[in-house]
Amino acid sequence: MKSAPNPMAGVEAAQAYLDQNRESLRGKMQGVKTVRGFQLSAEAKKTLETSMLNGASAVAGLQMDYVTQMAMNDAFRSKLEKLVTDYRNLVSE
Repeated sequence: MKSAPNPMAGVEAAQAYLDQNRESLRGKMQGVKTVRGFQLSAEAKKTLETSMLNGASAVAGLQMDYVTQMAMNDAFRSKLEKLVTDYRNLVSE
């Protein structure tokens, strides 16, 4: 999102990616949730946990990064809130 020409284009591109890849991402998330501790090395488990935490933090942090734009542009705020909510729902399913 941050590499887009402007924040609105970035949030729209991120939402389009999430929408287009929702089922694939959902399947991958389910796969991660069904892995048992003995199926992962300690290093792999730590890498997975770090990756999941970084992803969640990055998406949640978007609202803080773009707080000014959200305050000044209702359409942008709505789109960013939807993106963050959709991501949270996907991860927590």
